[in-house]
Amino acid sequence: MGFFDAKADCVICDKQVGLNRLKTTHGWICRTCMTTLTKNRANIRQNSIEELKSIAGYQINVDSELVEIFEPNQYASILQVDSKNKLFEIKGNLYRYSDLVDFELLEDNNSIVKGGLGRAIVGNALFGGVGAVVGGVTGKRTSKKQVTKLVLKVTVNDMHMPCLMVNFIDKATKSSSKEYQIKFNEAHKVVSLLQVIASEKDSVNDTTESVLTNVEELRQYKQLLDENIITQEEFEQKKKELLKI
Repeated sequence: MGFFDAKADCVICDKQVGLNRLKTTHGWICRTCMTTLTKNRANIRQNSIEELKSIAGYQINVDSELVEIFEPNQYASILQVDSKNKLFEIKGNLYRYSDLVDFELLEDNNSIVKGGLGRAIVGNALFGGVGAVVGGVTGKRTSKKQVTKLVLKVTVNDMHMPCLMVNFIDKATKSSSKEYQIKFNEAHKVVSLLQVIASEKDSVNDTTESVLTNVEELRQYKQLLDENIITQEEFEQKKKELLKI
């Protein structure tokens, strides 16, 4: 077990472990986090720290300013989306649209759906009910009588925790069962919204570039004004045009 430091922090929640703790290959884990991980069937040896934190539902990315303006108006299982402020929350973590890198739905370690920035969604499933999905749908999924895992992997622009793993199915489940169909549809609603976010992210970036271009042009007109090449009225008119005010 090794020497126990009473001031050691839990590698999952970063709080002091106290006396109720367990030593793992990752370090000390407090009893509370270990109970949560065990309940969610986490593999302490195989899962990374980032994956264990995700499984435990530990909030890594919490920006107080974003929390104040976050007003979700679209929901899909573990995903909440604020389409007005371009924010989304997944597993207790809050991100901007621009933080989404890509996502992948895995069934028994086989990739069945992929999507993300700059590319159309690729997979074998048809989506409906939650927005429009951009791109074609290709490929075939092997028909299986039983599925053991259905996992969504989401990659975000967060160096502290870049990968979020969401387990929809983590035990042997008949593919013909109602339970499987519910979880499968639930996962695909989340994937649909993520692709909408990825698609809108592209348009948000285009809009941002356009705004920056207009601001730069306005600076040039301000210089012309300072040099008395144009009048104040001409500058104000151009300012209204560029800033759309």
